[in-house]
Amino acid sequence: MKQFTRRVRRYGRAFFNIKTLVALCGIILSIVLHELFHIVMHWGAIQKVEVFTGHGALVSITSSVPHGYNIQHEELVAYGITLVTILITAAIIGAMHDKKDHRTALQIIFPGKTGVSTREFYELAARINLI
Repeated sequence: MKQFTRRVRRYGRAFFNIKTLVALCGIILSIVLHELFHIVMHWGAIQKVEVFTGHGALVSITSSVPHGYNIQHEELVAYGITLVTILITAAIIGAMHDKKDHRTALQIIFPGKTGVSTREFYELAARINLI
C-alpha cells in the first residue's frame, strides 16, 4: 500500500505542478487574445460568430469586409500577438524555475565537482574547439 501511495503522490505532484497550470493558462490566453483581436478589428461588421465549427478552427467569425481588404496582414498581427503571449508565458515559467534553483554556474556545469580552476576551463574549451 505504501508503494501505491508514493506513486500517487509523485504523479499527483507532477499533474498539479504550478508551472503546468501557468503553461495551460498561457496557451488559453494566447488563443483568446488572438480571436479577440479579430473581433476588435471587425467590431461593426460581424455577422456571425461560431465556436468549434470544424476540425480546423476553434472560432469562425463571419463579417463583411470592404473590397480589397487584405486579411493576411491582420493574421500576421494576430499570430504575432499569439507568439508574444507564448513567449511571455515561457519567460514566466523560466523565472519560476530559477527561483527554486539556488545552484551556482559551476554546480550546474560540473555537478560532481566542488571546484574547477580556470586552467581546466581553458582545457575544456580547447578540447571542444571553442578557442
